[in-house]
Amino acid sequence: MTIKTRNRTSSTVPFGYVLHPENDHLIVENAQAQKVLQELREKGRTLSLREASRYVEANTGRKLTPRGIKKILDRSY
Repeated sequence: MTIKTRNRTSSTVPFGYVLHPENDHLIVENAQAQKVLQELREKGRTLSLREASRYVEANTGRKLTPRGIKKILDRSY
């Protein structure tokens, strides 16, 4: 299995990624968070942003605002 990495472009690591353990200039996908994001995308607009925020917190332990969820879902990598 290959590890998907991206160049780090800011000081903040985006949701769904973690810092590469050996290189601070790279970020690596976080499998658990990526799975949750995929589930949210598949559910489409059946969940409100507030419900999606609660879903993310329940499944990853990370708190995100509804606005933060919208930004993440609108982003396409």
